[in-house]
Amino acid sequence: MTHDIKELLQDLSEDAPGAERIDLDRQIGKGRALVRRRRRQVAGVSLVLTAGLVVGVNALPAGPPAQSQTAIPAPADRVLTKSSAKDLMLVAASYQTRAETTAGKFYRTRVLDADTSFRTGSGAAAYTVEQRTITETWFAADGSRMWFGVRKLGARPATPADEAKWRAAGSPTSWAIEHPDTASGKPITISGAASAPTLSAASGAAAKFYLGSPVGLTFQQVKELPTDPALLRQRLLRDKPSGTPEAKWLPVMLSKLLLDLPTPPQVRATAFKLLAGQPGAVVTSRVQDALGRPGTKVAWAGGLQLIVDPASGQLLSLATTDKPVQHLLLQSTWSNETPTAPPTAIR
Repeated sequence: MTHDIKELLQDLSEDAPGAERIDLDRQIGKGRALVRRRRRQVAGVSLVLTAGLVVGVNALPAGPPAQSQTAIPAPADRVLTKSSAKDLMLVAASYQTRAETTAGKFYRTRVLDADTSFRTGSGAAAYTVEQRTITETWFAADGSRMWFGVRKLGARPATPADEAKWRAAGSPTSWAIEHPDTASGKPITISGAASAPTLSAASGAAAKFYLGSPVGLTFQQVKELPTDPALLRQRLLRDKPSGTPEAKWLPVMLSKLLLDLPTPPQVRATAFKLLAGQPGAVVTSRVQDALGRPGTKVAWAGGLQLIVDPASGQLLSLATTDKPVQHLLLQSTWSNETPTAPPTAIR
């Protein structure tokens, strides 16, 4: 860390909430799912966190890819001191206010979902199939309309070892898989071919954002979310269901601010400052996300996992521990381009 970064952290740390503000000592259970399913409902522009939490536009099921996918060997996980994890989150907070254009006709987010929850075959011949999906969301600057774009990029063996088993199985181009998200219990079919893209628009009452409450927020209300850490924490906890531990609820709400909503840079910076105040983070250096981008992973007891570029503070990917899915942030910025369906290119 350079001398300049140290000075930056000293300045930022004055706003970071102390650990005493958030009680993370409560036992929240091992392996509990934060998010069960990601469902898009274009008509209502809402999604449901099926563990009982209504969270809005893009609920976040996720989890890290298999360790074999990490091309750069990572050292054993180690629990760093509070200041170690805190420093990385404060650098990320600073990045939010430095890196983004704040004017344009539309706010555009572009995310790649890399889902490795699909298993096929049996016994020693079983292997994992990864399905990649691009999702784009466009928000008009005046808050009047929003657009959802989706394109499945096709499925493929997840790792070189999986590819070898796939070849031994005859190199199939589609798979009938019994998937845990299939409510009917019947197998679903996934294809190696890319799908045709879709682009759907919503306006009026449908063009709202959901942050822990069935009462949606307007674009203006999202822009007016608090930039003070204590006030933002208070706002996010306002709709916490009774009996849900704060250690589970708060990280999910913060993850939505970082990835899903058209959140202003200062609010996203505040979200990182709140994360900086939570102790007990497990930090793993020298990892890669599903696109091979190098970074540092920070995982909290509540299940949230982030991969961040430690040099710049840029958020690369977000996951939770209940499912092997990474949400990779490709773009989050204002744009004057016209909303279009996602292309096949990953950019």
